[in-house]
Amino acid sequence: MDERNKNEEIRREKLKRLIEDQGGHAKFVEKHNLTQSQASYLSQIANGYSFGEKSAEKWRIRLKLPIGFFDVAALTSKEPEQEGPLTDEQKRMIHLMGRMNQGSRDALLKIASLLPADEKMVGGRRIGGERRQRENTIKQERRHNLLTKTTGGE
Repeated sequence: MDERNKNEEIRREKLKRLIEDQGGHAKFVEKHNLTQSQASYLSQIANGYSFGEKSAEKWRIRLKLPIGFFDVAALTSKEPEQEGPLTDEQKRMIHLMGRMNQGSRDALLKIASLLPADEKMVGGRRIGGERRQRENTIKQERRHNLLTKTTGGE
């Protein structure tokens, strides 16, 4: 089985598990208010019809699933637990990321991981003053270099 087919099969298994966990096909369709056409297509996917990256992303958005739900990489990474309901800003970010292709999402996540947190603790102590400024300067240079590399220019 080639890599693409393997990824499709993993997505398909995740979809089947999701449907099963929500009480089966009929209850799943009702819960998500799917049309008859959508329900039929979902059944076809579960039974072997193509389930590529674009299709998986459209279903992820339609079913209001977390970003990366069907991504193969998400199988091996542990998602951090969400504390409380999502803020409007978080919902907006999820919506925007849902419209990006996987490469753009990956680049954005790399850049975001380099952004300074509101407060930073090292060895149980807060970092401040000159040390914090040096650290932020280094991070800004890394972001710039990553952004330049990702976008192909300045």
